Amino acid sequence: MIRVYDKNKIISFLRKEDEIANLNIIGAIENITKGLFDDPEDDLMIYVDDEENPNGVIVNEHSYWYYVYAKNDAFIYHIRDHFFNKLEAYGFDAVDHRVFKILSENKTIEWEEPCILLSVDKDAFKPYESKLLLTDGTVEDSKIIDEHYTFKDEFSHTFIYDDLENRPSSVYRVDGEPVAWVLLHRDNSVGIMFTKEAYRGQGIAYELSMDIISKVLEKDQIPYIHINVGNQASFSLAEKCGFKRYKEVFWFGIHKK
Repeated sequence: MIRVYDKNKIISFLRKEDEIANLNIIGAIENITKGLFDDPEDDLMIYVDDEENPNGVIVNEHSYWYYVYAKNDAFIYHIRDHFFNKLEAYGFDAVDHRVFKILSENKTIEWEEPCILLSVDKDAFKPYESKLLLTDGTVEDSKIIDEHYTFKDEFSHTFIYDDLENRPSSVYRVDGEPVAWVLLHRDNSVGIMFTKEAYRGQGIAYELSMDIISKVLEKDQIPYIHINVGNQASFSLAEKCGFKRYKEVFWFGIHKK
């Protein structure tokens, strides 16, 4: 595999191939910068098999995480045998079913989360004015958001701080205190949505979702989200807001014993 540095060229290739399916890879390339994870040597790395006519793309961030786009099965088999077989532990961010099937074959899967990729058709979305007074999130909100984050770990506060500093967000406050919010992850997907228990059942999540969709569209980007296949409540909310199902994708981790 060849490491490449022309981000715009790779983004153009991914958009031409399948923009919706590749929104997470495009977002990662656009947003992840060197030193994001408090390690000055940690950097986004992009690999292709052919610089002029690639059959696919691998993007690696924060050592463990990989994004993969493949035009054909031959590329997937090639990276399985000549790239990933050299690694001990690694995780994948929302790859499609054929990538999951081939790369996980005869491997020890440590964890997996099948999801559905949904996106909003920006030409069909009607402008929406919220019934609530919503504000942008600020980096000062990062600690309280991290405290309630489902996947809180040693790195999550750094991720959330970066999300708030560099991407759109929407927060509902009571007496200045955040009680409900939604952010954009570093791959530009909608996520980290949370409403404190005392404020649930009041339609706040819908208002926040419509607000963040509007903000993403104002940036001329496509709003999208990954939802676990078993999370019916999130599907109902997303589809009410205008998200349409696109394809099944898989998050999973492998460890070589």
